[in-house]
Amino acid sequence: FETTLTGDVTNTVTATGTPSDGQGDPLAGIDEVTDTDTAQVDEVAPAVSVSKTVYRGHDNGAGCNGTDVVAGLAGEDITWCFEVTNTGDTPLVNATLDDADLGITQDDLTTVSGDLANLAPGASATLYLDGTITGDLPNTADVSATPADDQGDPLPGVDDVTDSDDAQVYEVAPSVTIAKTVYRGHDSGAGCEGSNLVSGENGDPVTYCFVVTNDGDTRLTPVSFADADLGIDASALSGDVSALDSMGPGDTVTLYYEATVDGDLTNTATVTGSPADGNGVPLPGVDDVTDADTAAVDGVGP
Repeated sequence: FETTLTGDVTNTVTATGTPSDGQGDPLAGIDEVTDTDTAQVDEVAPAVSVSKTVYRGHDNGAGCNGTDVVAGLAGEDITWCFEVTNTGDTPLVNATLDDADLGITQDDLTTVSGDLANLAPGASATLYLDGTITGDLPNTADVSATPADDQGDPLPGVDDVTDSDDAQVYEVAPSVTIAKTVYRGHDSGAGCEGSNLVSGENGDPVTYCFVVTNDGDTRLTPVSFADADLGIDASALSGDVSALDSMGPGDTVTLYYEATVDGDLTNTATVTGSPADGNGVPLPGVDDVTDADTAAVDGVGP
């Protein structure tokens, strides 16, 4: 009798026979004979999952689980995490884990907890791999495991279960520059760029120029500005100051500040940018970038 699985079934078959002579005629007074036997069908639902994450630094896997995406500078330490879980109702044995993009198998990993060789339903095993950032790497981990009975023997005819998950590492190189110059006169910044040094008498008008450029590969959100010698911040500047709120790679903004000569002054402007992703969310663990430049005014008294 051919059928299909529709759940757990413990079923009994009964056979009954009538004793007869050689010609097939029932034997008078001889009772029928009977027997029963039982067979069982156990519907199983094996399943496995792998969760792959990554985080910055090396700490013997203490930071597992990490996140799906990490961004950092070339050569920075990172840790890959792999959590394999039996998400079905059936024991799993001999789970194998590999990551073709990283070029590794579970033999290259260090176990934090659990055992890939034997995973009871609901059990997990966590493993990790120390690495460094060596360019952009979106990569995928694959796991396969064999369904087994309670004694760990593979279930005949039940296929292995598999799963995969990915994590991504992006190498970033954030950078910001500022070029500071100065020139004589006030013309709403039309004379920018000026030069590194001007001379004038006290009270003469001068204009300071500040060209801020995101010359890295990473969005900077925001870029702050300060000139301690002039005693100003971005709020004192003219031009498209709002562009400092978020600067994409290659963006440049020219700002200016109108002042007067008040003696000799060699002063420095500083900009600091906070690396962020394309949505303006700060990149965890990636330090701010900064730059400074100097211009001088020579107060003369002819």
